[in-house]
This record gives sequence, structure tokens and C-alpha cells, in this order.
Amino acid sequence: PAPYLELCAGGAQEAMGGAAVADRNDPACGFWNPAGLSGLRGFQIESQYTFLSQNQILSYMAFANGFRDRFFYGLTVFYYSAGNDIEARSGPSLNPDSVFGDTEMTFMPSLTFRLSPRWSIGGNLKIQFQDFSTFSGFGIGEDLGLQYRVTNSTTLGLMIQDPLSVFNYSNSSQALVPPTFKAGIDGHDESLS
Repeated sequence: PAPYLELCAGGAQEAMGGAAVADRNDPACGFWNPAGLSGLRGFQIESQYTFLSQNQILSYMAFANGFRDRFFYGLTVFYYSAGNDIEARSGPSLNPDSVFGDTEMTFMPSLTFRLSPRWSIGGNLKIQFQDFSTFSGFGIGEDLGLQYRVTNSTTLGLMIQDPLSVFNYSNSSQALVPPTFKAGIDGHDESLS
């Protein structure tokens, strides 16, 4: 379910090949590691629109803010479409038997707590929807993240994606999403942030 999430979010994070588990001060942290929202300075918005091959599109938008430099919250939204012109054929033929579409959405509200000047912990809830031909699906899951700020310019990050995520389809089938563990280190110049 939701393979478009493997395409990722955020221009800087994609430029780093997805090595963003220890990244901070970016609304995309709601996707990469919610604990990274603890580096936010004020309200931030990020948006991305990607044209993919074969008439597919992926849109991403994230909002994030902090409260009293202790609590941080955000909302990440993904919209994926393979188009409404997918052709179905039961055999070799020039004309399709039918035409259908594939539309998927994911909403990820995030919440982060700064435990101390060095430690932060965060999580998000994933709410997913899919409409594919005559099937529809609904999924729910979560991500949990932890960051440790070694120095002002160095951060360590750990994240568990989908520890208990599940996706149900209208035809009664169920898909368990396997958990993924990620760790990373980030070094940056604070004066550039």
C-alpha cells in the first residue's frame, strides 16, 4: 500500500538521497522523522508538485509550527494519482475493455516534544485512502522518531516507520505494512539555517 511514499518528500531531503532521519528545522521532518520538528523556528510551509512518467502526479504539502519552544506540531499531506485513463484488457486488443483511475491520499498529523535541549521525541499518525478501479482501501499507521543533539551542528536520529501499520481493502483483504528502522547523523552550519 502507498508505494508513492517511497518517492519521498522535500527537495533538500531528496537531494540527499533520503538521508534525512537526523534532519531538523524543516516541515518535511513530519515525514522523515517527526522528532526533527523540534528545530523549527516559527510557522513553516513546504509544497512540492512532481510530474512522473505515464501521466502520474505526486503532490506534497506540509505545515509545521512550534508552541513555547517545547511542543511542535505539523500536518503532511500526500496526493498521488496514476490518472483516470488506465486501460484494462482481458486479452490482446487495440481497444480496452474498460478505463479506470487510481487515486491515493495520505494525511500525517505529527506531534513532537522537546524533552531537553538535546533530546526530542516525536511521532505521526498515518491515515491513508486509496480508490483503485472498483476497489477502495483505508489504512492507518504511525511513525516514531527520536533525535539527540550532540552539538549545535550535529544531530543523531533514529526512526521506526510503520511499527503497527495496517491497510484494509474493500474486498476484505488486509495488508500489513512491514516496519522499517532508520538511523542517521546530520551535520550542518547553524549560521546557514
